Amino acid sequence: MKRASYFKRIFLFTLFYAIIIETNAYDFSAKNADGQTIYYNITSLSDPYTVEVTNCGYSSSYSGSINIPTSVKYNSHTYSVTSIGYSAFQDCSGLTSVTIGNSVTKIGEYAFYRCSSLIQIKVDWKQPIGINSFVWDGVDKHKCVLYVPIGTHATYRSTPIWRDFERIEEFSNESK
Repeated sequence: MKRASYFKRIFLFTLFYAIIIETNAYDFSAKNADGQTIYYNITSLSDPYTVEVTNCGYSSSYSGSINIPTSVKYNSHTYSVTSIGYSAFQDCSGLTSVTIGNSVTKIGEYAFYRCSSLIQIKVDWKQPIGINSFVWDGVDKHKCVLYVPIGTHATYRSTPIWRDFERIEEFSNESK
């Protein structure tokens, strides 16, 4: 009986610890220009200050249209948003569109995994960034439109993973 009680206590402690870690999965949150809350992990505490977009510790934390800013202010510092973290938007089935600024230079694996309602992605890179094939896994690339800057359609159409989007359309910087 003592052994069963010991394992029960270990199990409960492990479960409690996992819940604490899961609920504190980000360093801070901030509202973007549209009033949406985005969660961040700090990736550099010295100049240049940088952050990555992350989730809030549970799935489906993002929905609707999300505009990822190029920078965010926190504790008297301005942080450049340079990456979208591993599984940041995973299972956000209510996410319909995302705009990613040109300050983002890295997108982690499974970042948009199973975002089944995603119908619009807008990126602002003149050259597509290299990404893992799992980034957009579970996104319907036949119905989701990828918007790219004017003059870059051919580049995106010929770049692995980005070329998987059936519809790639150009936008002008004036229409941002």
